[in-house]
Amino acid sequence: MTKTLDLNTELKWNITQETKDGVTYPSGSFLMTALAGFGKSYYIKQLDCFNDDKTLRLGFTNCSVANIETDEALANTFNSYFGVDYKTTKVNQKKINNLKNINTIIITEIFMTPKVIMNILINIKKTFPSIRFICEGDPEQNRAVMEEHIDWINTTLLHSLCDGNMIKLTINKRNNETKNYHKIINEERLDEKYYEFRNPLNLNITRTNIKRKQLNEYMMNKQTVTNHIILYDEMEHYEKGQDVYLNSDTPIMAIRTIKDKLRNGKMYKITGFDIIDNESGVYVEGEFYNDDLFMKTFVVAYACTGHKIQGLTIKEDYNIYEWEMMTPRERYTAFSRCINGDNVRII
Repeated sequence: MTKTLDLNTELKWNITQETKDGVTYPSGSFLMTALAGFGKSYYIKQLDCFNDDKTLRLGFTNCSVANIETDEALANTFNSYFGVDYKTTKVNQKKINNLKNINTIIITEIFMTPKVIMNILINIKKTFPSIRFICEGDPEQNRAVMEEHIDWINTTLLHSLCDGNMIKLTINKRNNETKNYHKIINEERLDEKYYEFRNPLNLNITRTNIKRKQLNEYMMNKQTVTNHIILYDEMEHYEKGQDVYLNSDTPIMAIRTIKDKLRNGKMYKITGFDIIDNESGVYVEGEFYNDDLFMKTFVVAYACTGHKIQGLTIKEDYNIYEWEMMTPRERYTAFSRCINGDNVRII
């Protein structure tokens, strides 16, 4: 393991800032950092190397990699690409060796990357010094679970990975909520309008799975039509499950990735219900899942935890629950998904 996790607040970054004319990219490796909605993924996609066959696009979660891929330039999670064993920290050595054919590695949401992966990356840089690393992320959002204490921007590891170069974006392109961002980061109370009570909506953000399931149950009970029921008692081996009451409008989210079919963390559409070979099940975008497989593959998503929505932009109205239980990072991550703060209520 590379021992480069000690904090060093005196690290000197070579910093350039976004202007009204855009950004100037360093020729070497660099870190692009900004608050939510400031255009990190947009600028990454403008790079000349973005669509190149010798560019590798990576991130820790499925939700995050969706922000740095196009139909022509796909991205991968670290785990799916390198086959990381988190207990032994071993990786697929053939994939490592093949990096000799790579010119650029783009990494999204760098600040939520766990130390196991970061050490793999710095060792790749030492083995293949010609590879250009381009990292982007928001230092105020949620960090890796159980590693909230690691402030990557003040570590020698990230500084070395990015050759000490940093681009700071300065213009919020998603919404007009920058002042509220800073209030939340500084643990200040927002205007009272944000705390006005509102009943659960079709999308709600929670901190805990317990509250998530409570809100899902409330919203499923409000549905005027139920076409299909799957009882959790029959699926006791699945710890996150709950009784589900489904119709074609019930929102669902994948909780596992199936190559060329599903991506963990992405929302999908129910397209029908049927009984095939004496097994009842659900059609999701034309693909049939029997009840057992459906419960292992999807969750009802009237409510989602904050970690599941990191990286998303939410255009619709939504509520945030368990605000008082959240850390400032969790609050900021939940609030900053919006395109308009007026869409958000803190319950």
